[in-house]
Formats: sequence, C-alpha cells, structure tokens
Amino acid sequence: MNKLLSRILNLLKYLLLIIAFGATFFGIIVTYQRLEKPIIDSIPVFIPFVLVLITFIISLFVKSKIIKDNLLYNFTACLVMTVIIFVIFRAKFDTNMLLYYKYKIDFNPLYFSDNLAAIQLMLYCLFGTNVLLLITGFLDKDKTKVNNKEISVE
Repeated sequence: MNKLLSRILNLLKYLLLIIAFGATFFGIIVTYQRLEKPIIDSIPVFIPFVLVLITFIISLFVKSKIIKDNLLYNFTACLVMTVIIFVIFRAKFDTNMLLYYKYKIDFNPLYFSDNLAAIQLMLYCLFGTNVLLLITGFLDKDKTKVNNKEISVE
C-alpha cells in the first residue's frame, strides 16, 4: 500500500509543480503589471522552480527507486506544491481586502508578496532534499554493485 500511494504521489507532484509554477507566474504578472515593473526583475522568484524541476527531471530519468518509493518525500513535495497553489488562489479570490472594494482590484498583491519568501524557502528545501536523495540513491547503487561483485567472486 505504501508503494502504491508513493507512486501516485510521485506522479501527482509533477502535475502540481506545473500548476504551482503557472499560478505563481500569474501572480507575478499581475503584481508587476500593477507596479509597472519589468518582468525580468522576477527571475529570482523562478530560480527555485527551475531547480526543483531540474532535480525532478533528473530523478525521473535516473529512475531512482529511493525517490519513487519514499512516501514521506513524495507527500511533502505534494504538500509544498499544494500550499503554493493555495496561497496564490487565496491572493486571487480573497474579497475581504480593502483594495478589492476601493480600487476594484481582484488580486491581493500584498498577501502574495508577503508569502513569496516562504514559497521560495519551501522550494529551496525541496530542492535540497531531492539532491540528497539522489546522492543517497547513487551511493546505494555503488554499494550494491560492490556487494554483488564480492558475492559472485566467493
């Protein structure tokens, strides 16, 4: 049951990453358009998304069993992406803000910018965890190869 749930969450994290990236991109576009800032200033916001995507792709091509079967990591990755999506949707659909009634703005850039640092921190932690799991997977493969050679020699 753990492997099945882990595999489902493993597939779900890719879908949630795409949705979280799109929602964050939407939030950045709306916020920067309102502030009349160039979109090029938002590159530091998307660096953790790119790093997480690169490590997800590497783990997909390497076919690391330690990442596929790690229920805690896959659940945490899905939870992080869900929190990011929730923050963006709350910034979009929150009607209890003063700007909504005064200026007819249907996006809360203040709430979004307040939570942007937390979003980046969660993504950097997810990136670090994925790198550590990939390194652990490579070290376990080398140890297994060495142990198999010793057994076959005897």
